[in-house]
Amino acid sequence: MPRKSTSKAKTKAKSKAKETPEQKRPRSRAKSKKPVFIRLISLALLLFVTSAYLADTDGFYAITIWPAFVWSGIGLALLLPGLRRRRSGSFWTLILGWVLFWLAFGEDAARWAHLGDKPGPNDLLVTSMNCAGGMVEAAKEAMEDKPALLLLQESPSKPELEKLTAQVYGSTGNVLWGPDGSIIANGQISPVSLPRGTHNFTAARVTLKGQSPIFVVSLRLQPPVFSLEYWSASTWQQYAKNRENRRQELTEIAAWIRNQNPGSRIIVGGDFNSPPDPGTFKPFHAWLQPASRFSGYTAVNDFPMARIDQIWVSGFEATNAEAYKTQNSDHRLVRCWLKPTSPAK
Repeated sequence: MPRKSTSKAKTKAKSKAKETPEQKRPRSRAKSKKPVFIRLISLALLLFVTSAYLADTDGFYAITIWPAFVWSGIGLALLLPGLRRRRSGSFWTLILGWVLFWLAFGEDAARWAHLGDKPGPNDLLVTSMNCAGGMVEAAKEAMEDKPALLLLQESPSKPELEKLTAQVYGSTGNVLWGPDGSIIANGQISPVSLPRGTHNFTAARVTLKGQSPIFVVSLRLQPPVFSLEYWSASTWQQYAKNRENRRQELTEIAAWIRNQNPGSRIIVGGDFNSPPDPGTFKPFHAWLQPASRFSGYTAVNDFPMARIDQIWVSGFEATNAEAYKTQNSDHRLVRCWLKPTSPAK
C-alpha cells in the first residue's frame, strides 16, 4: 500500500512538471491584474489632480487646498505593491510623474533652496502669531525675540497686551488693539480708521526708529472648510464658496488699503486661513510680494500641512523667513526679516 501511494504522488508531480507555459500563463496573468489596476488608479489620480492645480478654479478648491505632497504621497502609496514585483517602465514613469507633480506645485523644494539664507544685522524683524483664542502666553512667546513689529490674531485682551508690551519693550513699545487682529510695535503707532463693521483686520501707520512710516495691517480671514466627504456634491460646493468668499475679502481689503494712500512701504500679515494659491490671492499678487513664501507650513502646530499664516509686503525684500514651532498655540509662529527696497514716500 505505501508503494502505490508513492507512485501516485510521483505521477502527479510529473504531470505538474509537464505543464506547458501556455497552461501556467493564465495564473500569472490573474496575479498581475491587481497591481496593473492599482497603477491605473494612480495614473488617473495624477492626471486629475494635475488638471485641478492647473485650472486653479473654485470648483477644484477641495483638491488644491491640500499641499502637493499630500497627493504625491497618496499616489506613491498606491504604487507600493509594485515594489515586490517585476517593475516595468510604466511603474518608474508613474514614480517620476508624482515627483514632478510635487516639485511643480509644491513649495518644499523652493523652501529647501533657501534654508541657508541669513538675515542682515539691520534687517527688520516682523512676526505674526495666532494666539489660539486669546492666550496671553502665546503673545508672550511671540515677543521673546522682541520683533520690531508684531502682528497678532485672536489676540488677548487690551489690558493684557498693554501690560505685556510695557514689560517687554518698555516706554518705546505701543499697542493697537483690535477685537481679533492687533499690532504691537517698538515705535510709534497711528491708528487708521476702518470701515464701519470691520471685524477681520486692524490697520495703522507705524514709525519705527530709523525707518520711514509703514502702512501695517494685521488680519484674520474667515475660517476654512474642513470635510473629507468627497463623495458629496455639497462638500465641493462648500469648498468653492469658501474660496470665493475669501477672495472677496482680500479684494475688499486690497481696495481699501490702496484708497488710504498707504505710501511705498506696506506690510500685511496674519492668519489668512488658506494656502497662498494664485486664484485666491489674485487681489494681492499685482502689488504685494509674499515675503514669508519660504517659511514652511504653519498649521497645525504639531503637524503642519498648510501655510495659512503669511506676511505680504511692498517696498521690502525678504532676506529670510521661518515658521517656528510654538508651545502655546495651535499655529506656528512666522518670522520674517525685511530689507527696505524703496525710498520713503
